[in-house]
Amino acid sequence: MNRLDLLAPRWAELSALLDEALALPAAQREAWLQALPETGAGLRDTLRELLAAQAGIETGDFLHTLPRLDAPAAPPDIDEPAPGRQVGPYRLVQALGQGGMGSVWLAERADGQLKRRVALKLPRLAWGAGLAQRLARERDILASLEHPHIARLYDAGVDEHGRPFFAMEWVDGRPLDAWCAARGADLPTRVALLLQVCDAVAHAHARLVVHRDLKPGNILVTEQGEVRLLDFGIAKLLEDDAGGTGALTALVGAALTPDYASPEQIAGAPLTTASDVYSLGVVAYELLAGARPYRLRRGSAAELEEAIAAADPPRASSVAPSPALRRALRGDLDAILEKALAKSPAQRYASVTAFADDLRRHARGEPVQARPAGRLLRARKFVVRHRLGVGAAVAVLLALLAGTGVSLWQAGMAQREARRAQAVQAFVTDIFRANTDAQPDPETARRTTARELLDIGAQRLQGHLRSDPEGRAEVLGLLGGLYYDLGLDEQSAALYGQRAAALQEALGPRDARVARALVEHARQLDQLGRDDEQQRALDEAQAILDGLRDHDSATRAALLDTQGLAALHDGPRATALASAAVDLYRRHHPDDPNFPFALNRLGNVLWNSDRLAEAEAAFVESLDRLDRQPNPGVSARLSALLTLAHIQWLQSRLDASEATYRRALALTLERNGSAHVDTLHTQSRFAWLLHRTGRRDEAWQLMDAATATLAAGRYTPHPTRSVRTHHLQMLLAEGRFEEAATLADWVVAEYRTVAGGRNALLVACLRLQAEQRLGLGRLAEAEAALAEAQALMRELDPGQLGPVANPVHMVAARLALRRQQPEAALQALARIEPRAGLPAQALQPELLRAQAVRAEALLAQGQPAAARAAAQQVLERFAAFAQRERLGALEAEALLPLGQALRREGRSVEACALFDAARRLRLAAFGERSPLLGEVDTARAGCAEATAPSR
Repeated sequence: MNRLDLLAPRWAELSALLDEALALPAAQREAWLQALPETGAGLRDTLRELLAAQAGIETGDFLHTLPRLDAPAAPPDIDEPAPGRQVGPYRLVQALGQGGMGSVWLAERADGQLKRRVALKLPRLAWGAGLAQRLARERDILASLEHPHIARLYDAGVDEHGRPFFAMEWVDGRPLDAWCAARGADLPTRVALLLQVCDAVAHAHARLVVHRDLKPGNILVTEQGEVRLLDFGIAKLLEDDAGGTGALTALVGAALTPDYASPEQIAGAPLTTASDVYSLGVVAYELLAGARPYRLRRGSAAELEEAIAAADPPRASSVAPSPALRRALRGDLDAILEKALAKSPAQRYASVTAFADDLRRHARGEPVQARPAGRLLRARKFVVRHRLGVGAAVAVLLALLAGTGVSLWQAGMAQREARRAQAVQAFVTDIFRANTDAQPDPETARRTTARELLDIGAQRLQGHLRSDPEGRAEVLGLLGGLYYDLGLDEQSAALYGQRAAALQEALGPRDARVARALVEHARQLDQLGRDDEQQRALDEAQAILDGLRDHDSATRAALLDTQGLAALHDGPRATALASAAVDLYRRHHPDDPNFPFALNRLGNVLWNSDRLAEAEAAFVESLDRLDRQPNPGVSARLSALLTLAHIQWLQSRLDASEATYRRALALTLERNGSAHVDTLHTQSRFAWLLHRTGRRDEAWQLMDAATATLAAGRYTPHPTRSVRTHHLQMLLAEGRFEEAATLADWVVAEYRTVAGGRNALLVACLRLQAEQRLGLGRLAEAEAALAEAQALMRELDPGQLGPVANPVHMVAARLALRRQQPEAALQALARIEPRAGLPAQALQPELLRAQAVRAEALLAQGQPAAARAAAQQVLERFAAFAQRERLGALEAEALLPLGQALRREGRSVEACALFDAARRLRLAAFGERSPLLGEVDTARAGCAEATAPSR
């Protein structure tokens, strides 16, 4: 048993002895230690360490410099952390810090997935069973936190030796209090920094994540004055650890840093967002007043806990070190801090947002909610805020009269806002309590996932906030957005619809905010096959805006954008609407965060209309605007990057396309992590590009990673379809038709469920199924799948088909050749059309592949010279392409019919050389397992027989 375990049962005794020693003059303490009775002698060395660290300090500061008690001994075969050693997928670079809870290291990934440095936390606690499952659960929840002032938790896990680790974003900054002290930051600067912290914490609370350990050491500030919050969720992971239930763990586990703990943390009660409000109040008190709220005589842990639980902190202005600071704190800031530090959660601010709002009101010179203000005070603040416009006494009187009316209006509004905030907080708190151990089945409660919490919230909302439609709408929007983030489109759309109805009830049917809610509901309905419902919402929104004569607002721009989305397959109308939305944003709302999304929409519309150069310009502008935003969203950038990469591929700009895909992959890995749906989608698309352009090994590494991640979790249809469809295409390209059978059937069955089976993607999947059956020689099944695809093509609007038609004609041609019907094959090939809008240098692989198949058909008709000419045209086109080596598999498709044509003409030696070249290209592109090598070997064998000397 290690020293920590031995001390845990005696912690209370140690604390009492320490209190006794601290009451003595420093010169007498060593003699006191030597005279300890036998019962206390076993603690002598530990007490000596504590007293040495405490020397000269008579406050509670020593708690932050507590000497490290010996950590649990590592198993003999586990090395201590050191530069160059590996923990999980990370290689340690250098130590960043050391403390009683563990160490922090600068580290970098060592598995080749992403070159990124992280701050790797290595906790030093006892860990119980189920740790890996808890880490995985919390990592997935915390990965959703995306805010400019939150340092991301990239990863959490347990390595092969059982050591837990947390991989955080590495922030080059200083603790909040140290940063302010080093720069002599004034009060407004400190308040501004606190507001950054509040925004970050509010963002996390809105996503059902409580920090639990807010303190200056977890709040770093960069050289540029940007705040980064650290360690979101780690306190919960430590607290939840069922293995560390000893006395010492119980004492420090409930609040990792006692000085900033809330009364309910000290009491061991279930925690809610109110606990973070309290801790943030302590941070604010210390930052603004220069001292902590509780001034302790001895500085013991027991005394601190008693003070937090029962003592009222002095007003901040009474402890400030200078008269000027005392004056600045007196009044509003005293009241704000007092409210944040209320013992009862019900008496504190209802949310961090409410706390921040009061700080902002103070900064603007407006009345704060924490301080009951009479009319004279409100009038005085009004005059102060507008002193340049207040000249004579009569103006002051008018201001006072106006202030009286304003104050009454503000008071009513403030009361309504406070009631709403309290109701919303109570509702969200109720959701959190579903995940505490205060349940009939606490173990099940601990295993509650983010999705299950959302379901709990959506279910309970049915009976809550009925008397406050605006508050109900606020929560509905929050839950709807979270469902959307999880890819649960049906649930999201339903909640957005309820939100629009709640706002109609609260605001009436002709309010611009109702129009905005209807537009957002219509956007959520897209791709759900509920076109009539979507159109009704858009028509209603347009009628509201028309009635208000609103033609230039951001809501009108959003309406035009969403109307363009609904009309995506009506080329001219979609283009007109998307262009109008972009134009309106550009003229009147250039800084609106939705502008880049509208540019993405325009880019997609132009892409579908084969106006590729214009589409590329739209995506480039979207990315430029997103990069200039303070907190650019990941989804909009990924959407633009992925489509831009595809456009570059279509234009045969292979290096540019690959670079754009790499940028997209790095972005989603950094911001979303390896298990996110957007990462899976990006990996699968990039893998398919790499596979087509001669990067087979890397392509399969990405695809294998995506399929493994998919198999390990429960994912929504969107990423599952993307990964499996691209996986199927890679297998078919290599001729691995047996392996592709299950996937081919799955994608067809999956897309039959989309839009009632009337969608272009089902056409594409039926084509893949036909190609797979054809590869196995099951011609009747291939013909059936192909016939269904062709029938569906005739039913769909041509604008919906996009690029899916040409591959269908290609499979039809190959099937006709297998049926020994070359004329039918040539007719199918004649229906393949070039893609418009491409530059002259673009290869258009589909056309080259069609020309190679045409050569096969001409051979089947007995026209070797014509076949040779057709194949040579393909190779000439390749000869003019600077990166022909990147498309070796496609070149091999032309070499085969050319070799066969030459052999028919008696030029067997030349034919053999072409077959050898084709085999080398296919081997490099598809690997040794590819059955397509057998096709070349068969042709080569026949060629060898023709060139063998006669006996």
